[in-house]
Amino acid sequence: MVLYVIGTHIISRWRVYYNRSMNSLENEKRQLAVDALLNSDTVKEYVNEEYERQRYTDKMRSFQKEEIKFTISSGLIDVTQTLIPTLAFYVPVARILH
Repeated sequence: MVLYVIGTHIISRWRVYYNRSMNSLENEKRQLAVDALLNSDTVKEYVNEEYERQRYTDKMRSFQKEEIKFTISSGLIDVTQTLIPTLAFYVPVARILH
């Protein structure tokens, strides 16, 4: 039971960290998009389209990396919360049978 609580707590903190990071990157990505749209004339005038595209692409990649980490942590918590109780049940039963 203690292992279940500790594992869940550690992985949940990990998930919260990645969720916050993901939300922050999502906000930055949206701000870049809005800024580029509102200032599209200026961007075109100074021939900065490629620069703006690269900035947005970099933010998108960072966001996707954090999203993958968050998804992995979600799967890990599911596996942990399933595996620990299962082992807690089957290990004593296996001992009794042998």
